[in-house]
Amino acid sequence: MQGLRLGLTAVTGLGAVITLLSLLGPRTQGTELLLSLWGVMTMPALVLTTVAFVVRARWASIFGLVSSGLMLVGTLPHLTTTAAIPEPAHTLVWSNVLGKPDAIYNTIAYAEDMGADLVLVGEWPKGAPVELPEGWRLVSASCRGQPVTALSRASHMLCERPSTDRRGSVVLTLGDTTVVATHASAPFVPNGVPNRALHLEEAATLAAARTPAVIVGDFNTVPWSPAFQPLQKAGFERAPIGAKATWLGKHHTTGLAIDHAFGRDVDLEMRVGPHTGSDHYPILVRINPA
Repeated sequence: MQGLRLGLTAVTGLGAVITLLSLLGPRTQGTELLLSLWGVMTMPALVLTTVAFVVRARWASIFGLVSSGLMLVGTLPHLTTTAAIPEPAHTLVWSNVLGKPDAIYNTIAYAEDMGADLVLVGEWPKGAPVELPEGWRLVSASCRGQPVTALSRASHMLCERPSTDRRGSVVLTLGDTTVVATHASAPFVPNGVPNRALHLEEAATLAAARTPAVIVGDFNTVPWSPAFQPLQKAGFERAPIGAKATWLGKHHTTGLAIDHAFGRDVDLEMRVGPHTGSDHYPILVRINPA
C-alpha cells in the first residue's frame, strides 16, 4: 500500500506541476500543448484523485485536487450550448477540408441538408481541380485559395480579401452582417504561437470595424485559451458547442474544439456537423442580428 501511495504522489505531483505550468508559463509550443489537453486529462485526473482519497494518500489527494480543480474550473464554463435559432437570417458552414476534394463535396452536401447558402473552406486543395456541384459558385475570384475559400449558392453575397490582413482572411457581406473567415496558424510549427496571435488580432481588427459581425474559422486553439483575448477585448463572444470537439474526435474527451464562431451584436447558434473525410468536423453557424 505504501508503494501505491508513493506512486500516486509522484504521478499527481507531476500532474499538478504540468497543470500550473500550462496555465502560468510563457506561451510556447509546449505550454500550448499542455493547455490544449485539459479537456482530455480532466477525467484521468479525477480518477487518480479519487483513488488517492480511497487509499489515504494525503499529498497525492492534494496534488490531484489542484490539477483536476484547475482543469474543471478552466473548462466547464466553456461546455455550455447555444440556444437554437429556428429562423436564422443567415446560415453558413465552416470546414477545414485538409486539401481533400471529397471533404468539400461532403461539406456542401451537409450545407444543403441544413439549408446553408454559404460554405467557407479552409485548406483548399492545392493544384487539384474541384468541380463544384450545380448551383454552387465561388463568391469571388479573390476569395479562392489559401487560407480560406468562400463558396455560395446565393447571388447577393460580396467577398473580399483585405490586403491589410497578412494571413489572408476573407470578409463577406451578408445583408447587414459581416463575416470574417480565418484560418490562424497552427501553434506547433515554427513561430506558430506568435503568428497565431497575430492572425487572430488581425481578424479581430477587421471585424471590429463592422457591426453586427461574426468571426468564424479554424483558430487552432481551445475555448479556454488566452489566445482569444484580442477577440474578447473587441467585444466578441464565442458561440459554445457543449462538450463537443471539431478536430480528431467529436467529443470533449477524445478531441479538441479548435474551430469556432465569435459574434458581436448578433445571436449565434453553432453545431458540430458529421464526418466529411477530413480530420476536422464541419461547424454549422446560424446567425441573427441582435
